[in-house]
Amino acid sequence: PTNLGMEVDFKLEYKNKLIGNQRNLVKFYEEDMTNIYSSRTFCLFEDIEKIKSLGLAKGGSLDNAVVVKGKKKLSGVIKISGSKNASLPMMCASLLTPDPVELSNVPHLRDVTTMLTLLGQIGVEISLDDHSSLLLEGSRVKNLVARYDLVKTMRASILVLGPLLARFGEAQVSLPGGCAIGQRPVDQHIKGLAAMGADIEIVGGYIHAKCKKLRGTSLQMDIVTVTGTENLMMAATLADGETVINNAAKEPEVSDLAELLRQMGARIEGDGSHKIRAVSYTHLRAHETSLQL
Repeated sequence: PTNLGMEVDFKLEYKNKLIGNQRNLVKFYEEDMTNIYSSRTFCLFEDIEKIKSLGLAKGGSLDNAVVVKGKKKLSGVIKISGSKNASLPMMCASLLTPDPVELSNVPHLRDVTTMLTLLGQIGVEISLDDHSSLLLEGSRVKNLVARYDLVKTMRASILVLGPLLARFGEAQVSLPGGCAIGQRPVDQHIKGLAAMGADIEIVGGYIHAKCKKLRGTSLQMDIVTVTGTENLMMAATLADGETVINNAAKEPEVSDLAELLRQMGARIEGDGSHKIRAVSYTHLRAHETSLQL
């Protein structure tokens, strides 16, 4: 909207309908103002009083509205942190080795803080500097239980299951709790680890998993699951023999984790495709890496 003093081209779509300019924007929102506020839509608009009056008249709320007033050209430099979806499994990879794992450019987000708290309770020694760098050392891990009060707040906490089981032969992880993106069951994690030789029971809302040693095998995922792929891939790095994960997730964070594991000494290929091969490695070593977007 050049009348806001911002030199940008834009394409705005709402419910698959292209809105071409400011005037059409007002007309379209007059038809559905309640939805614009309830869906946390963000708008740049010069006549904000018009938008407010329309929204309130339709029963909308301004609680979730973000008002941006322009008239100035935007310029400057900001630092972009690494990917949260990559950082969480990479943090859990520190459980695979007693050696320190250093991650830099880690995003400062609640989920990262929750994962750090969980890893700290398990026994990982954590150092965090002012430049978003983490040093994780799992040489003194003794507690093999991931408690419900933490796991319930973040489903990615399930990612400690595979590393703990593969390295220590035992793990107790609470079934994940609330999530803002619907239900995402962990049955693929459990099915895969069981196929690798783990004895698994669900007792009192906890996954109780034990094994003498995980063994490599061919796994067929019933559905594509990112965290399932990551959990099984980490477990496979310490299992006997070769593990093949069929119908694996192809997301970038899976490849980011695979690259970290390779740099720690694991033999992994096929990430970025639906078929990942991982060959066990006796001792994964320390490594330092920087998280990308």
